Amino acid sequence: MQTAVLKLDYSKGRINQTTIKLLCELARARGLPNAIQAMFNGEHINQSETRPALHTALRNFSDGSILVNGKGVMSEVQSTLIRMKVLNWSIRSQQ
Repeated sequence: MQTAVLKLDYSKGRINQTTIKLLCELARARGLPNAIQAMFNGEHINQSETRPALHTALRNFSDGSILVNGKGVMSEVQSTLIRMKVLNWSIRSQQ
């Protein structure tokens, strides 16, 4: 598994290596790695709406597909984003 580099600005907070270690331990203890994987797998993690959280699809600017229950969702996501853009410009132009 490959992870991205995360850069944080601690200049405004009281965070030290011990704090980071404790936060990472808490995240693992609460199952955060499994929850992240469930989100990327398209599992139904949005409990209030009983559906997948499609944050990954909304931020997918590649040609790669995002599957939910074996079905690609990118065409629907892209279509919805276009409709949102049209609505936004209609409101801004007072139409």
